Amino acid sequence: MPGNRGARGWDGADSCLMDAIEAAHAVVVNGAPAPYRASLRYAERPVEWPVDMFVHTDATWHAYVEREVRTLRSPLLWMCADGLLLFDTDGLGARIAAEALRLTTAGPPPLSA
Repeated sequence: MPGNRGARGWDGADSCLMDAIEAAHAVVVNGAPAPYRASLRYAERPVEWPVDMFVHTDATWHAYVEREVRTLRSPLLWMCADGLLLFDTDGLGARIAAEALRLTTAGPPPLSA
């Protein structure tokens, strides 16, 4: 099904191979110019792969996640709950990761009538 890789890659390859060549990162900064998304290409010759960065402040991260959770689809939340924290100079990354894990563990909000 397009748009849903599931346990295997688009071409049938194991997802771990796909994860090795596709990277998405949530980046939290302390102010402008966030929020924004940047698509880059990382090259470590002879391999080159796409890297998507989703750059937020603490406030914009929470606003995006709250909006996405209401739609029952939050890639940003899952990225932070399941991802690997690479750098954290002030503890904000760990707090966001903990909040993301708490929200994903709690499950989706109840459906309204």
